[in-house]
Amino acid sequence: MPLLSIFILLWASLLSSQAVVAKTEDTYKQVSPSVLQVLILDNTSGSKSSFGSGFFVDGGFVITNFHVISDLVFHPERHHAEYRNADDERGGLTLIHFDVVNDLAIMRSDDYVGPSLAIAQTPPQNGSRIYAMGHPHDLGLSVVEGTYNGLLAQNMIPRIHLTGSLNPGMSGGPALDQANELVGVNVARMGNQVSFLVPASYVRRLMEESDQDGVDDVDLAVDFKQRVSEQLARHQQTYLEPIIQQPFASISLGAYRAAGELSGAFECWGSTSQPDERLYSSSSYKCETAQYIYLTTDDYTGTVEYRHEYFHTEELGAQRFYAFLERHMQTIHAETSADEKHATNFSCQEALVENNGIDMKLVSCIRAHRIIDDLYDFFMLLTTVEQDDEALYSVLMLAGVSHDNGVRFQRRYLDAISYDEADDAR
Repeated sequence: MPLLSIFILLWASLLSSQAVVAKTEDTYKQVSPSVLQVLILDNTSGSKSSFGSGFFVDGGFVITNFHVISDLVFHPERHHAEYRNADDERGGLTLIHFDVVNDLAIMRSDDYVGPSLAIAQTPPQNGSRIYAMGHPHDLGLSVVEGTYNGLLAQNMIPRIHLTGSLNPGMSGGPALDQANELVGVNVARMGNQVSFLVPASYVRRLMEESDQDGVDDVDLAVDFKQRVSEQLARHQQTYLEPIIQQPFASISLGAYRAAGELSGAFECWGSTSQPDERLYSSSSYKCETAQYIYLTTDDYTGTVEYRHEYFHTEELGAQRFYAFLERHMQTIHAETSADEKHATNFSCQEALVENNGIDMKLVSCIRAHRIIDDLYDFFMLLTTVEQDDEALYSVLMLAGVSHDNGVRFQRRYLDAISYDEADDAR
């Protein structure tokens, strides 16, 4: 390549780099007065219970994440909120409304209003450069350059995929396009430059709801827990009701059939092993929802997980095979993110039952969440016991559903299990 051509390419690259730096500097300078650190403080000690970021929108309201301020919702008598602005000034914040499903909250500053960020009317093109701002690790305001990759496909809760490094403390901060308009709200990270944003359209929707509800004159005695309960109930109608209303799709495991992928919101995978020194072969299939709803640090909800295992043997014999199935059942326990402070102990029933003409041993468990009414976790474990040389083992975990939805889901799950001797590959 001629020397002049190399020089031109290097010069163009330098100019491009300088343009990127200039844009980042412009974003930081223009937007920093609009971005706050949001602090949730313990009333007794004055220490931080949690912290994140927030930003001003029209009306002088401050947007942040629900998970940043959840202590105010569930323990308002023990906590209060403050902001810290770009000039290191501090003041009070009042919670007025939230969207627990989409992890958003709207607050009002008691004495300071910064410049409002405009919400972009249209999302950027995939591959566009965007800028996320916030207060990582309590280190002060920072800006992170990243790439906009659009909405994740088939997600139960809409999220934008950002290639960039969000860090703890940046939750609730704004993500901006080239015009410094809001395209999303920092919400989560997966590591290795994989991060997620709440789409800006949900900020607009929350602001509209706030206007309709007259939250500018909010009654501070409002029952925020009841509001959480109502929002979770509506969400279940959105993602569970369409699934429960119809028979479950099924997959084959040997001569058995069982629940397969129920919607695009589930991630499913499977594997098969051949006989070895254990003297049996097995096939497995697992599905789970990839997202959850944050209630508190020790209580995540709104998830569905199930898995099946098919076992076949020609060597063990009936007695040893049943003993193996019994031991296998005893290794599985109900587990969810909610600890004993947030949920009761599981209450379980065990029985031998007949389902769709199949004899099976069934364990069914339920527990209630303490902080939200009509919110339960369901756990179901079963193994078929009708065949001497093959069996289907299955486990279902529903976290954070109403009692009615949990019972209906379990019924559909059991209805999907069947056995067809014509399909037996023995």
